[in-house]
Amino acid sequence: MQDMATLTTLLSLVLMTACGAVTQLEEPSPPPTGALPTETGDLEAGIDPNGRSQPIAEAPLLFDVPQAATTSASLFRMSVRDHARRVSLIGSGAEPQIDVLEQRIVTKDAAPVDLMIDVAPPAGTFSRVIASDVIRAQYAVAERVLCESNGFGTFDPRCESATPVASTSPSAGTISASRWRLWVMDEQTGAAITGCSVLGTHLACTLPARAAATYRIVVSVDGLSELWGAPAMPGVRTLDGATFTGATERQHQCWDWEHTATATYCRTRWDFTRYTAVDRVGIELEPLRLTIGADDFVSADDSPALTWDSGDADLPGGTY
Repeated sequence: MQDMATLTTLLSLVLMTACGAVTQLEEPSPPPTGALPTETGDLEAGIDPNGRSQPIAEAPLLFDVPQAATTSASLFRMSVRDHARRVSLIGSGAEPQIDVLEQRIVTKDAAPVDLMIDVAPPAGTFSRVIASDVIRAQYAVAERVLCESNGFGTFDPRCESATPVASTSPSAGTISASRWRLWVMDEQTGAAITGCSVLGTHLACTLPARAAATYRIVVSVDGLSELWGAPAMPGVRTLDGATFTGATERQHQCWDWEHTATATYCRTRWDFTRYTAVDRVGIELEPLRLTIGADDFVSADDSPALTWDSGDADLPGGTY
């Protein structure tokens, strides 16, 4: 009797297949890569290295998407007249101070969270325009300076006869010289949380036990020496009523000479102050991936590409 029932069932399946009533089942679509748990804490199914189904750990945090930094020290809030921060961007201080990227996180429960953050050293390109010009002193200088004796020059810069000229030096390239820093800001206090272990673009620390606490992961930079390109670092300078980022030096032009049988003297000259300044700089950063480990949960999110242009500086003399 049981064999007859089995045979009847098989015949029914054959007939249903022939009539198109049975179709091929499809494998369910996998969850999107990097999908985060919902706010209600639902668990998603995962596969361990041995092929066994297991739940994915629940996220102890809520994650915002990475974006351009909005802090007071953000690169994208730097104005064309913010020369002190431009010097900080080019040079290397105690630690990087110019914020580039941020990602907000919020704790779900009043429990400490072991936090680990990693970001690959950002890649990108730069462009720059370095301008150089001179400002002449108001009055000529009458001073007898020995410039040549018995056919040998003295190499005194006050004996220079060429007229100083203005120049610009545009260039562009790949960012290679830079220094990056990760830190976490407590939005309740506006200060960096303490007790973190930081090594370049790797950070590990424990968030205190506070429910609904909001933090901001921040990526900062300095040491972009390609934006300047000269051996000596620039500073904040003021010349002819204009403040700029750059360096200055003295130059001269002798125009009144005295010649004797054995020597040549400069009797009257013009003195100049030559400035070399950052006229305009730009930065383009490729998307950055922030990988965040929170207890046993891991999130990986990409930022958009980031672009910054300083705008043209107002330089001494009105040439640029």
